[in-house]
Amino acid sequence: MALEKPDTGLVYGQNDVPPPGHLIMLSLQQGMLLILGTMLPVLLVKEFGGSTEMAIRMVSLTMIISGAGTILQAMRLRWIGSGYLCPNIGGPSYLALSITAVIQGGLPLMQGMLVFAGIGEMFLSRVVSRLRSLFPPLVVGMTVMMVGVSIIPIAFVNFCGSPVAGDEVIWQDILVGSVTLMVIVGCNLWGKEQVTLYCLLIGIFVGWGMSLCITPFDPVQYQMIGEVPVFAIPFTGLSQFRLAFDWSLALPFLVISICGSLKSFGNLLAAQKITSPDLEKPDMKPIAGGLMADGLSTAMAGLIGAVAVDTSSSNVGLAAATRAVQELYPDCL
Repeated sequence: MALEKPDTGLVYGQNDVPPPGHLIMLSLQQGMLLILGTMLPVLLVKEFGGSTEMAIRMVSLTMIISGAGTILQAMRLRWIGSGYLCPNIGGPSYLALSITAVIQGGLPLMQGMLVFAGIGEMFLSRVVSRLRSLFPPLVVGMTVMMVGVSIIPIAFVNFCGSPVAGDEVIWQDILVGSVTLMVIVGCNLWGKEQVTLYCLLIGIFVGWGMSLCITPFDPVQYQMIGEVPVFAIPFTGLSQFRLAFDWSLALPFLVISICGSLKSFGNLLAAQKITSPDLEKPDMKPIAGGLMADGLSTAMAGLIGAVAVDTSSSNVGLAAATRAVQELYPDCL
C-alpha cells in the first residue's frame, strides 16, 4: 500500500516536478525580484566615479554570480547546498564597506576583501551545527522576523521615490507602488490557482502599464540598449583577477561576513520552515550547507570583480506567498 503524501499546504513542494509552462513562469517571477539586486553595482560604480561601461560589466558579473550562487544553494551535496529555494542577490550589507575599500585601494582591494569575507563565512558554516544550543526557538523566531524587518527601509524608500533622488517624495511612484501592492496582495489573498501562483507577475505588469500611462515611453532614454551587444563575455583579461588585502579592513569585513551569515541563517530557517512545516526543531545540516554555498558565492564574486551576493529575503517571502518551493526553479533562473 503506497504511503499518502503529507499535506504541507504547498502547491509545489521541494521534490515536485511542475509542468514546463508553470516552471518557466514561476522562475520568471522569482527572477523579477533578482533584477532588483542589479541596482547595487550601479550605485557602487557611481560612488567612485566609474564609467558606464564599468557599471554594465559589473552588473553582468553580479548577475552571473547570483545565478551560480542560486544553483549552488539549491544543490544538496555533502558539504555544500541546502536544497531550498533561496536565491542569491546583490547583498546591500557589503555596499558601504565595498565603497570604502575601492576608495582606499581600488577594485583589487574590494575584490580581495570580499574573498576574505567569503572564506570567513565558509569557515563559520563548518561550526554552525555545534552552535545549535545558541539558537533556541525564541532566537530563531527573532532572527526570521528581523530578516523581514531589515528590508523595510529599502522598500519604503523605493516605494516613495527613487533612492538616488535624495529625500524627494515622488507622487507617481507612490501611486504606482500602491496600486501594484494592492494587486499583488489581492491576487494572493483572493485569487484562485494560477492567479495566486503568479500574483507578483500580475502586479508587475499592472505597475508597468500604469508607469507607461503616467510617463510616456521615451525612445531616447532607451537608445543605449540597442547599442549593447546581445551576447558578450564581461571579462577584460587577467588584470580583472588582481586581488589586494588590507589588514585595517579585515575586522570590518569579518564583522559584516558574520552579519551576512546571520541573515542567510534566518533566510534558510524560513525556507526550511516553509518546505517542512512539521519539523519540530531546525535541521542544521542543510543550513550549514547553505552557508557554505553563500560564502563560496561571495568569494567567487570577489574573485571575478562582482559585488558581494547574499541570499534574498524577498524571494523566500515570495515562495511562502505562492506556496511554490520546487528546487528546479534555480536551474531555470
